[in-house]
Amino acid sequence: ETTSTTLLSAAFIKLATLFQEGTNEMRLNVTKVLDRLVNQLQKSSMLDDPIKLIYSVMHSNDCIARALTLRALAMLAHILADDVEAHLHIRLALDSNDEIEILAAVKAAKKFIPCSK
Repeated sequence: ETTSTTLLSAAFIKLATLFQEGTNEMRLNVTKVLDRLVNQLQKSSMLDDPIKLIYSVMHSNDCIARALTLRALAMLAHILADDVEAHLHIRLALDSNDEIEILAAVKAAKKFIPCSK
């Protein structure tokens, strides 16, 4: 079981790196993979580094990249439910001038609400 947890953590770091460095098409594909892995990721204790890589995309000038980041955060809502930084990114995105980013922030907030304390 330790081997599978280590493998999953390594895969998550690789996915997060692809998300951080990739194109928006790559980010969309990573979010699709995250959607399939989210239940297994909840079992991992080594999530901080990959989450930081994903958060870094919120500082992009590209509103689509930020919207895809919000989508990824929404998929990780059960894991990040009480993470202040995730809440802050969603809150700031609600004030965006870009409609796509606002819609992504609303969807993320809806995912976080039932999970947060």
